[in-house]
Amino acid sequence: MIINGEVLGDVHCDQHVELAAKASVEGNVHYNLIEMVKGAQLNGNLVYAGATKKTAKPKPEVEKQPAA
Repeated sequence: MIINGEVLGDVHCDQHVELAAKASVEGNVHYNLIEMVKGAQLNGNLVYAGATKKTAKPKPEVEKQPAA
């Protein structure tokens, strides 16, 4: 996602976010990979979203059947 204008509100992206030179964001930016060019403005928080998606779920336990 490339932003090069005004955004009022939160931004959610599970991939690459680029805040270009004329970007002005009034809200939080949720990202996996961020690039911010000189001149871009952000009034909010940068929230890394990659850590929550990379956690592995535990495998379910399988009951062993006795050999016949």
